[in-house]
Amino acid sequence: KQEDVIAANRLRGIPGDVTAARRTLEEMSARMEELRRELERIRTGAYREYREQTRTEDGDLLYQMALLARELETQNKERFRRENRRLYERGVGEQPGMDRTPLREFAGYRRLLELAHETDPQNLRYLNALAEEYSRSRRPQRAIAFQERYLSGAATLQPAPLELPEAYLRLAGLYTETRNYLKAANAYESFLGIAPAGTDISAVTLQLADLHFLRTGRLERSAELYRVYLGGPAAPERDFAEERSERFRIQVNLAAVARRTQRSEAEAEALAAARAAFGEIEVEHNRVVQARRELDRQVLEVKREILNREDPELQRRYYRLQRVELPELRAREAKLRSRL
Repeated sequence: KQEDVIAANRLRGIPGDVTAARRTLEEMSARMEELRRELERIRTGAYREYREQTRTEDGDLLYQMALLARELETQNKERFRRENRRLYERGVGEQPGMDRTPLREFAGYRRLLELAHETDPQNLRYLNALAEEYSRSRRPQRAIAFQERYLSGAATLQPAPLELPEAYLRLAGLYTETRNYLKAANAYESFLGIAPAGTDISAVTLQLADLHFLRTGRLERSAELYRVYLGGPAAPERDFAEERSERFRIQVNLAAVARRTQRSEAEAEALAAARAAFGEIEVEHNRVVQARRELDRQVLEVKREILNREDPELQRRYYRLQRVELPELRAREAKLRSRL
């Protein structure tokens, strides 16, 4: 206001230099503008780098604390189970026994993860960890929200994170749990599109085919996936009865798809393949029945010999037939019969 003061004093007869006051005001304004620009450079430059660094460091510290909290909570839960073993062995209410009950509800771990996420909201590791924890804690809606945020950020990275296929599988399971079958199918499709080479995708292929056939109505896609699954390599350790009964079910579904699309020849081929798979189960069941009957006959013969004379070797053979081989054949016979 010095310029106005000097101008007023001059009207009263007091001498003063208005030009000098105006020049001083202009210099002060220029200095103020320079200070504003300097503060903006600090805010968008050095301070931003410092803030990002501290955010990353604080978030990583909270994440490490969360891992330690989870380790301690796991030890406490396992000790509680050991001290109350009988309770968990038989199960209570809807809770299964000890060997099948998963450890979940890590309250301290989850809270520290949330703090880490609040500190560094763009960190994908925290988003994925929170999605996994909420999924384990049976909170599917929150798990879906965090998993989608993780995928939206991770899908643009090059190279893609190693956890990306697993994240799509988790999201598909969460959508299936909440009965959002179209989005679940899309998540499975995304997994198949990015699955690393050498990954066994047969189970996911079959699950997606069933999902399309039973839930989404995309019958042509389900038939395509069924054929891909049938054309893939068979697992060497797969049980014969399970593999043939699954093949029978798939061929019946393929016949249903062909019937709905009015393709009689394809339907007949699928039904013939289903009948062949069923026939193989019947043949194997008859073979096992004959083997079991033969084993029953051997058990009776060995038992008669033991009654007539004492022979340790005969006793060992009888024990093996009665306690090992015969129960195994009976179990296999029952399994095959359940598939007929």
